[in-house]
Amino acid sequence: MRMRLSIICLTAGLFLLQGVHGQELESSAACADCHVQAVIEWQTSRHALSTAATNPFYAAMLRWAAAVDDEAQDKCDVCHVPVKSLASTAEMARQLEDEGVTCDVCHATQPHGKWLRLHTAGVKLGPSHDAVSVVHASQFSEHLVSSRQCLTCHANLESAHGFAFCSTQKEYLASSFSKKGVTCQDCHMPAMEGKTAELGKIRQVHSHRFYGGYNPEILLNCAALELVVSREETQLALAVKVKNRTVGHALPTGSPMRAVYLSLKALDRDGTLIWQNYQSNPLLEDPDAVFMRLLEDEAGRAPAPPWLASRVRFDQRLQPDEVRELSYDIPAANVATISAVLQYRLAPPAILQKLNLYDESLSTIVTIAAARYDLE
Repeated sequence: MRMRLSIICLTAGLFLLQGVHGQELESSAACADCHVQAVIEWQTSRHALSTAATNPFYAAMLRWAAAVDDEAQDKCDVCHVPVKSLASTAEMARQLEDEGVTCDVCHATQPHGKWLRLHTAGVKLGPSHDAVSVVHASQFSEHLVSSRQCLTCHANLESAHGFAFCSTQKEYLASSFSKKGVTCQDCHMPAMEGKTAELGKIRQVHSHRFYGGYNPEILLNCAALELVVSREETQLALAVKVKNRTVGHALPTGSPMRAVYLSLKALDRDGTLIWQNYQSNPLLEDPDAVFMRLLEDEAGRAPAPPWLASRVRFDQRLQPDEVRELSYDIPAANVATISAVLQYRLAPPAILQKLNLYDESLSTIVTIAAARYDLE
């Protein structure tokens, strides 16, 4: 009797433990048969391509970091390869690590403190109250319809020197977007009509492409430009208003490598260039036209990667809801047109060259706003 009671107690104890921690992560392949569209979209997303095996930029950054910090990969992989800290066994982690931020990282976990923990075994979390599945139990998650789940990783990452080089959460919480209840998902997982699963009903579903800095579609018109020109004796006074238009955080945010450049040109009626605000390097020639956070190391070298950076040299990013005005004096003779273009880069060319990265997806310049003023 005592033996039987002990077995019952042990079984109950294991069940309770599994109820909190016992969910085992599954591969996205287990989701693909039913959630076809979501998995197809996810496979092209930065969540799926977040690892050193799938993201050449991340792999190159890890090699650079490893030269000065032998724990760099473990620190970065917490978010880039979260299955390492969520899987119950090292073998399961190895099986799933190339999937990056795989389905279960969001749909089988819930925020717990500063990180995530696995939810009840066999239960998948989602944004619907009425989801019914013949394969697994389903439960509504308030975190999946708020910004909380996203900000677990896209929050306030600190450098070894103690300053936040990724401060998206702080930026978002200070914005009008947060105060109005606009969530990360509203912009980065736009809604449409469709089915969550092949046998499900028509409902509002959300894109799993996770639109961001790698997607030109979400960058277009996220900022606005306005040109005001007044003629003086021998020059034109140009005022350029730059507005963070549809971004609920700083522009740019996330990686400190990202930058937005303002390019200005004055042309005559034949299209010949008369004046421009910079020729090759805006950081040297017109630093006010660079919207980025520039990090420097202890020797004052910039740009510095987060693991070498000891301070912020400047932070000129457009804050949420901000309208910034820049002023220029342009020689007036023969100017017929003034054009302005805002251009987005994932990383400075010098960094890509240092890392021997020539992938077009990393070096592509995306025009996010443009304006023109005709004087004639």
